[in-house]
Amino acid sequence: MGNGGDVIDELMTDHGEVEEMFARIQAMTGQGQQLRDKEIEGHSRVEKILKHSCEAQ
Repeated sequence: MGNGGDVIDELMTDHGEVEEMFARIQAMTGQGQQLRDKEIEGHSRVEKILKHSCEAQ
């Protein structure tokens, strides 16, 4: 958060950039969907960790 911006705005921007990156990868290779599936799996893990972290407080 070096620029003092809103966390949600920065996450939304980052998400858009990742979506664009996966669209480019998918256009270049047939592996795009597999990479996207792994990304979604990773997001799910992060969400579970954050949820657990918040519940523990």
